[in-house]
Amino acid sequence: MSRIAIIGSSKIGSARAARFDAAGIAAVIANSSGPASLVDFTARFGESIKAVEAEVAP
Repeated sequence: MSRIAIIGSSKIGSARAARFDAAGIAAVIANSSGPASLVDFTARFGESIKAVEAEVAP
């Protein structure tokens, strides 16, 4: 099964996360600061967008 990973949470990564969420597509997002820095960001997406360590992202 495929898994969508977004590397980077700046403008492009944030926009992609919003688009995937709007389309009902689950994805993970990672940045160089780690998942703890993305808690507030991912909270607005509920369960569809999850923060992970960059090493874990496919």
